[in-house]
Amino acid sequence: MTKLITSMLTLGLSLGAMTISLDAEAHDDHRIVGDFAEYTALTTVHLQARSTFAVWTTWGSGPGGVGACPNPGDYINCWVYWQPEPAGGATYAALRVDPYVNSHYHLGFEDPTMTCFADRGDGGGVGFGRPSGGGCVAPDYAAEPRTVLAHNAGEWYWVAVESWNNSLGSQGFVYFDLESFRNTGEDPVDLWVLWWDNNWYVLEDLGPGTHDVSWWAYQIHDAMIGSDTTYSAIDDVIVNHVLL
Repeated sequence: MTKLITSMLTLGLSLGAMTISLDAEAHDDHRIVGDFAEYTALTTVHLQARSTFAVWTTWGSGPGGVGACPNPGDYINCWVYWQPEPAGGATYAALRVDPYVNSHYHLGFEDPTMTCFADRGDGGGVGFGRPSGGGCVAPDYAAEPRTVLAHNAGEWYWVAVESWNNSLGSQGFVYFDLESFRNTGEDPVDLWVLWWDNNWYVLEDLGPGTHDVSWWAYQIHDAMIGSDTTYSAIDDVIVNHVLL
């Protein structure tokens, strides 16, 4: 994990961690509940993760106006999960949850009846569907609540907040508070955060369930949630007090 944290520190600094002032304005209305059920966010995942594969995505001509990123791991021009704050505006916050170890993770369907395969007919190919009348019906995939599942043991999820301007695009990654997250797996995970002092700190062995970390993970630039040895799974990542 030390090598991973060193690499992420380098990434964080290259994305502007050292240049953002903590005197910027913070508001509660930048709060984002990352429940992996937000329509816009799921629309802008490549193929809407219809087969659960959440891969690196960029703007394109596929369903939802997006396509596969030609350079997986390109944090500047691509994303895996990107959820805008509900208030919107000319400049607004967007939550990012991207894989760090693998090229993808899975956005598993919360509905256990999604057990067959069907083609929605939108050019995106086959995905999970619901059995109906001896057939299989493909849903509106962006309207289906999900949860994040690791592809392999040893996955880590990078959590950050991006400042986005409707006219200018990305304005870089900014400081935020991580209020809480839910460990939906069976094993403990660790939470690493890059604080405003540009040092990494860790809370270890956070078991299944919801963890309120607002007392500790405040004014951070990056967070990493995961495990070096087990299959980590998360949901309900909530951020607030974003410094735009």
